[in-house]
Amino acid sequence: MIRKVFLILFFYSFSLYSNEGITYEQREIDGPIILHLLHIDPNKATFYIASASNDRMHIEPLPRLVENHHALCGVNGGFFAGREPSPGQAEGFLKIDGKWHGFTNKRRSGFAFSKCLQNTLFDRIQVDTTIQIGDKVFSIDGINRKREDSQTILYNSHFHTHTPTGSSRLEITIENDRVISIEQNKGGSPIPKNGYVLATDRDLGVKKGDQVTFQYNTTSEIEKNSPWDTYENVIGGTPLLIKDKALLHDFEVENLAPSFVNSPHARTVIGTLEDGTFLFLVVEKSSKSKGATLYKLLDIVQELKYTNALNLDGGCSATMIYNKKVVNEKIKHHVHVPDHLVGDGFIIIPKASL
Repeated sequence: MIRKVFLILFFYSFSLYSNEGITYEQREIDGPIILHLLHIDPNKATFYIASASNDRMHIEPLPRLVENHHALCGVNGGFFAGREPSPGQAEGFLKIDGKWHGFTNKRRSGFAFSKCLQNTLFDRIQVDTTIQIGDKVFSIDGINRKREDSQTILYNSHFHTHTPTGSSRLEITIENDRVISIEQNKGGSPIPKNGYVLATDRDLGVKKGDQVTFQYNTTSEIEKNSPWDTYENVIGGTPLLIKDKALLHDFEVENLAPSFVNSPHARTVIGTLEDGTFLFLVVEKSSKSKGATLYKLLDIVQELKYTNALNLDGGCSATMIYNKKVVNEKIKHHVHVPDHLVGDGFIIIPKASL
C-alpha cells in the first residue's frame, strides 16, 4: 500500500510515499534545490549492486537496468568510463558477490556491505593486488580498464569478450588458475569466462602451464584494520563526506578537480542514519533546481543527520527510480545520448519479494 503525505514547513516542502520498507521523499530547500530521498528499512527491504550490460558495452539507462531485475526502485552507482576501450567499466572500486569488477590506484573512498545488509563499512580505501605466476610475484595496476604505458592490467569476463586491441607487449591468458597461452605484441585476446587475461609491457618470464594465484589486500585509512576483504560487495565513490558522524571537509585528500568540488552539479549519495536506515539522496540539477557544490552537499547531508555518507557518480548519471518512475528531472545536454546512463546501479527491493 502506498501512502502520500504533503507538508509545508518553513522553507522546506515535503512529499512522502512509502511501500514495504522503501520510503520516497522529495524536499525543496532554499536555492532552490530539490532533494530526492529514498529511505531503506533493512528489516523490510534490501538492495544489491547490478552491473549494466548489453551486446556492445557495459552501459545502459538505469530504468532498463531496474526493469531487467524486475524491481520497482533503483539508484545510480559508481563512476564509470564513458569512452572506448571500456565504456561502462568502473573507474573506482567495484566488487559484486565476491568478484572484483574494477579498482583504482587513486586515493578514493568506498562503501562495503554484506548480504542482506547485516554489516557495512565506509572509509577511504586502497586495494593492492598481486598475482603469482609460478614462483614469480607481480603487482597489478588495475582491473578492466584502459592500460597506460608501463601498467599491468587484469581483464576478466566482466570486461568484454576480448581485451582492447592495442600494443601490449605481452598478453597472458589464464584459465582454471593456469597459464594457457602467451601472446606477444598483440591485443584483442579472447577472455575466458572462468579466467583472465593479464596485459603488460613487462617481460615476466613466465611459461604455459604455470600455476596462478591472486592476492587482494584492501586497507582502510580512517578506521584501521577494518575487514574489507571479507565483504562480498564494495562500491567506490568520492569524496567520503561523513564517517561515524564526523564531517570530512578536506576534499584535497582525494585529489579532486576544482570544478568537481566548486561547481553545482547533480549529486548522488549513499549513507546511513543513526537508526540503521539506509538513505539514498539525489540532488537534482534542472530548470527548477540549482544542483550543489560539494560544500553545499556537505551542509545537506549534515542537515539530514547522516552518520556515514559517500558521494557517488552524479551529473547526467544521477538518477533515482521509485515505483518504476524516474523522480528527478535534469537538464538535457546531449540530444542523441539517452538519459540516465549508468555502468552499475543499486537495485532496491522489498524483502517480501525475495
